[in-house]
Amino acid sequence: MTLGMVGFFGLYYVLFLLCTETTGIELPFGQLFAAYAIGRLLTAVGVTPGGSVSPRPAPPQHSSRGARTRPRRWPGSCSSRSSPT
Repeated sequence: MTLGMVGFFGLYYVLFLLCTETTGIELPFGQLFAAYAIGRLLTAVGVTPGGSVSPRPAPPQHSSRGARTRPRRWPGSCSSRSSPT
C-alpha cells in the first residue's frame, strides 16, 4: 500500500508540474512543491457542507418504531450518578 501511495502522489505531482508548465506558470521548485503539498493536505481535512469538521456522528434520537429515546451519554461526559468509593 505504501508503494502504491507513493506512486499515486508522484503521478499527481508530475501531472501538476505539467499543468503549470502548460499554463505558463514559472515558479521555483520549492514554491511549486509547497503549493502541491498544501493542496494535498487540504484535501485530507474532512469538512462538512455546513463548514464544520465532524469528529464523530451524533447518537440516534429515535428508535426504529419512532418512539423518542434518551440520548446516549458519551464516555467521559458528566453523569448524575456518584462514583463508588
